[in-house]
Amino acid sequence: MSDVYTDPANRSFNHLDGRTVVNANITFETGAKDWSLVTGVTNLTDRHYYTNAFETAIVSGTVQNIVARPREWYVTLRRNF
Repeated sequence: MSDVYTDPANRSFNHLDGRTVVNANITFETGAKDWSLVTGVTNLTDRHYYTNAFETAIVSGTVQNIVARPREWYVTLRRNF
């Protein structure tokens, strides 16, 4: 994703840097395709970045940034009927 501003005025407080986030998964299926096992990871490189920014400087004198989720892993077991 390229860099963006989170408000229409394009103020520096609301600027978010560009980023690349890597997700990956592997799927195993039985020959009959009735069972599948998926394991994966999101934010593989555990990159720290912001997903949004709110400038409340006029009201409270602060800027709030929303931090993205850290690296997470998952496993899914599925049975098809």
